[in-house]
Amino acid sequence: MLKKIKDITKAFTQREEVEKELMALLSKVVKAKKKFKIH
Repeated sequence: MLKKIKDITKAFTQREEVEKELMALLSKVVKAKKKFKIH
């Protein structure tokens, strides 16, 4: 049971990391698009 809880929390933290990565990537893309619009 305890192992299952640990696995779930691990999965959640990994998902949070992935979401952070995605958000960072998204903001980079948005910034790049804005740069291209200016030029």
